[in-house]
Amino acid sequence: MTVFFDCRFIRPANMDGITRYSEQIFTFLSRKRPITALVSSEQQLQSLPPGTAYILVNDPTSVRELTLARRLNRAGATIVYSPMQTTSGLGRRYKLISTVHDLIYYRRPKPPTFLPMAVRAIWRLYHSSFWPQRWLLKQSDALITVSETTRQDIERAQLWPASKPLRIASPAIDSQVFSERDATSSTASNPKSLVYAGSYMPYKGVETIVQALQELPDFELHLVSPASADVQNRMLRLAGEAASRVKFLGGLSDTEYPQLLRNSTAFVSASVDEGFGIPLIEAMACGTAVVCSDIPVFREVAGAAAEFFEPSNAKELTNAVKRLSAERLLELREAGLNRANQFSWDASAQVISNLIDELTTEG
Repeated sequence: MTVFFDCRFIRPANMDGITRYSEQIFTFLSRKRPITALVSSEQQLQSLPPGTAYILVNDPTSVRELTLARRLNRAGATIVYSPMQTTSGLGRRYKLISTVHDLIYYRRPKPPTFLPMAVRAIWRLYHSSFWPQRWLLKQSDALITVSETTRQDIERAQLWPASKPLRIASPAIDSQVFSERDATSSTASNPKSLVYAGSYMPYKGVETIVQALQELPDFELHLVSPASADVQNRMLRLAGEAASRVKFLGGLSDTEYPQLLRNSTAFVSASVDEGFGIPLIEAMACGTAVVCSDIPVFREVAGAAAEFFEPSNAKELTNAVKRLSAERLLELREAGLNRANQFSWDASAQVISNLIDELTTEG
């Protein structure tokens, strides 16, 4: 059996959700069975275990994607797993497992700005209706998604037939990177700081966090992810008199980011739409309180281990932060540590490994 894993969506410099998901699932799956990576750049191998077997193929946005299946046929592929739903399967003679993380862009079809202009135009057209997604997913033999919330979204949109396998393989955290602060320290060393890590796409609601800072005069807001000059100027205008307390960090290392979480009062997310919420459980694993918008997937991920507020409501976010008394911070710390431990990359990789066996048995 020859199993290929599509690693072309790894962007080492960005460490976005798809990158983390690809890296971790590949790492844990490779411990269970032999797999070969599909990469479009040898730089992507830096994110994979040393000695990983690989073949170099086209970029997933290239027109050559239409011929990928023929190349994998010649390479003897039995199963191909993709952490996205856009890996071409035209003309394939192997089983294809695809992944749908969320349906955000159907509700909010603005494409990511890092994509080429031509791809962004296709993106908008693709997300204007569900039928292109249905057509694309018809090429797959099985589907992975990351949460029960997204599974229900897929079901409501009728994107996947009940006759084909659909499994949930949730993200988790790297426990060697994200771990709790020293047991002797029950609160953050800087008890007046908030942290946000993620993109600045409109649905992320970063504007709501910045506006809330105006009513939290003792707090600083640390924005971890790199931000363009336009984004920085927009956020500073929204912050008004609180602008001096908005700190743009420009990205942090795997050592620096967990340390920032451990030394902060809370991680804050004001997203109005998500497929999961990896940053929430990363913060929880560091013993840091989570304040997040009250949306279904955050309820699923965080359970009772977060302070919730009404989405897009800066006043409610302010009130949620003000509820973080010393006692409440300790409650959230304990609940968060327990919650984060309920998610496992190994368990999710096992779900995919079992699915590979199931498809192989079917022939």
